[in-house]
Amino acid sequence: MKKCWDLDPFNRPTIITLENIISEWIKCINRYYAANSDGNYLYEVPDINNQLKIGMLEFIEANEA
Repeated sequence: MKKCWDLDPFNRPTIITLENIISEWIKCINRYYAANSDGNYLYEVPDINNQLKIGMLEFIEANEA
């Protein structure tokens, strides 16, 4: 999220990069709902890499600010 606000436009992510990140978030959310479809909520998404998790949390925190 912070990279999007960089003063130097060349340091900002491209639309392709953003699309890839958001697509991964959507896949992650879909896996969460699939894993919890039986009502026994795990609150963990299987097969999520740590960098993706950090990116999602950073976005949520920025959205709450």
